[in-house]
Amino acid sequence: MGIGAGRSVHRRVLRHGGRDPGAYDAHRFDPAAADRTLREHLGVATLDAFGLSSAPLATGAAGALVQYLRETQKGPLPHLRSVRMLPRTSTMILDDATQRALGLWAHPRDAGAQDTLLGVLDLTETPMGGRLLRRWMRQPLLDPEEIRTRLDAVEMFVVTAPVREALRTHLRAIGDIERLAGRLAHEAGTPRDLAALRNALEALPALGPILTSPPEIRARAAALAVPPDLVEVLRRGLVDSPPLSPKDGGLIRPGFDPEADRLRAGSQAAREWMAGLEAAERSRTGIRSLKVGYNQVMGYYIEVSKANEHLVPREYIRKGTLVGAERYITAEMKDREALILTAEERIAAREYDVFCGLRDAVRAQIAPLQAAAGAVAEVDVYAALAEAAVRHRYVRPRLVDERVFRIVGGRHPVVEQAIGVDRFVPNDLSLDPGGPDILIVTGPNFGGKSTYIRQAALMVVMAQMGSFVPAREAEIGTVDRIFTRVGASDDLAAGRSTFLTEMIEVARILTQATARSLVILDEVGRGTSTYDGMSLAWAVVEDLHDRVGARTLFATHYHELTELASQLARVANAQVLVKEDGQDIVFLHRVAVGAAASSYGIHVARLAGVPDPVIQRAREVLAGLEAASASQRSPRARRGPSRSRQLPLPLPLPSPVEEALRQADLSRMTPIEALNFLSTLRALLEAGASHGPPQRASGRPGPGGERPDSTVIPFPSQGTPRRT
Repeated sequence: MGIGAGRSVHRRVLRHGGRDPGAYDAHRFDPAAADRTLREHLGVATLDAFGLSSAPLATGAAGALVQYLRETQKGPLPHLRSVRMLPRTSTMILDDATQRALGLWAHPRDAGAQDTLLGVLDLTETPMGGRLLRRWMRQPLLDPEEIRTRLDAVEMFVVTAPVREALRTHLRAIGDIERLAGRLAHEAGTPRDLAALRNALEALPALGPILTSPPEIRARAAALAVPPDLVEVLRRGLVDSPPLSPKDGGLIRPGFDPEADRLRAGSQAAREWMAGLEAAERSRTGIRSLKVGYNQVMGYYIEVSKANEHLVPREYIRKGTLVGAERYITAEMKDREALILTAEERIAAREYDVFCGLRDAVRAQIAPLQAAAGAVAEVDVYAALAEAAVRHRYVRPRLVDERVFRIVGGRHPVVEQAIGVDRFVPNDLSLDPGGPDILIVTGPNFGGKSTYIRQAALMVVMAQMGSFVPAREAEIGTVDRIFTRVGASDDLAAGRSTFLTEMIEVARILTQATARSLVILDEVGRGTSTYDGMSLAWAVVEDLHDRVGARTLFATHYHELTELASQLARVANAQVLVKEDGQDIVFLHRVAVGAAASSYGIHVARLAGVPDPVIQRAREVLAGLEAASASQRSPRARRGPSRSRQLPLPLPLPSPVEEALRQADLSRMTPIEALNFLSTLRALLEAGASHGPPQRASGRPGPGGERPDSTVIPFPSQGTPRRT
């Protein structure tokens, strides 16, 4: 039983118990009370050996968990034999936000989501292996030597396909030893659990000859040698297909228990005697119509017709009278009847006692059973990761101590399986402490920026958990923690808006990230006004560069941030390439050095099915904004802002006169139409001078459906008025 943060254990205890958070009393988490509970359960005088003397919160969490299990399981917990601390310095921290952003596995609120990293890598053949794989994914290692040990084992199964296939074939015959042993140890197991455990233990010896190398694998093979006497007693004692309930009988194999055999033999002899009674009594009494019968009311009886009543022996005892017959019983019949009717109950009771003895035998061997389960789970994970590496063309990463991150031909492990490996476009990545280690990624919507930055984080998780990675080459300096700020979410019940939630995540990154962390940022600052959002994004990058020093991938549509590459030494730009064809573009999904020229958001909106009038109007407004921005920017502004001044943004909307001039087709106007058009423009200019600059039409429509502050400009060549 590993112990991390006490608060998270508290939440898990309550959540899995289905109870209100106030239902489990806070005093259960008192370190002193928890210390007594743990010492009593583990049978020790002190918890110093478990490293809990200086961890009162962890002690409280572990003690509360043991109390909770005692109350809910209604019995001892002999399979919980130890407790150990999980030091934060040994594994990477992946908080809930990072797990969800990277899609490591499906969360409860994402029920049905299958496109996850766990879904790609989980090729395990046993439930134990599946649980261990998820545990490794949740807690990637930090020690490069430990990571290399895992990678060595995976590589052994990669290069020896026959060994891997033979192992996986044998693993399919092994059930969930870990859970079966736990259930049987605290008296919750059934005869079928016992049979499943027997079958699994019988299959274990076949794994030994397969696991011959390397040394790490041979060490696991030694743990598979469970006590042979336990396997033998389960084989001799339990029938092949026992019933579900241990109290229904029919679960102990004949010849195993003398008392059960004696009861079965007595019952069988009584039934055989009763079956031959009718013929014997007919011969003895000479009553040819005599019958021996049975019903639930009278039990066994001898029936004689009234015409033969004078032939009835004196030892017959009258039991009932019918219209044409009398029913009798004898003392010997009564004894045999009692034996027959109670035999099943007595046999079932005896078999239950024998079953409890078998369960106790399992409990006595819980330690070697758990060791065998752990060994099976570990080799199952190694073989599964090797199978995934072969199927999906992964390579072994090189783990180094420096803060480097070099990927050649990197791919997103989940996306490539969803769209097809042949359709996925691989990309390179290089972050180096001697060069840029903060990458500003720009490019079109729908182009692959988010995929590019997330696949980098997923490769770190895969490498440090001991898996090969989807790339042609990979060199990764170990990461102590991955931080993500991805997507839009809120927590209205807690009073947190979308932007507040975003800023809380940013604050967590800036206050907790270190130089060995990996930071993934996707669209920081988009939840507020343009000036506010871009200013925050600019300052965040500066702080990550100047103070934190973490390796960072920042995908953004704030193209002004690309100026940071010319001002900060360790910042570089990367762009997702597109190919323009008139008003259409082709997404190339390839990342190259440099800054993108546009986000092509209007094009993506058209692909999404936004109506054409909206698309056309958006293009008109965009052209006006770009023209206004170009005319207002000074040469200094076009070269990019300094770190101390606010960015000039293309916010002003074009006036009605500018819009009318841009839309007018002067080459098709007649002289009189041109004069009328000039007269309209002059009227607009005079109106603008007296009422201030024109604003975009807004507000409620006036009489006749017109908006009170809108202006109608005639376009003679089109024949209909155009509203601006």
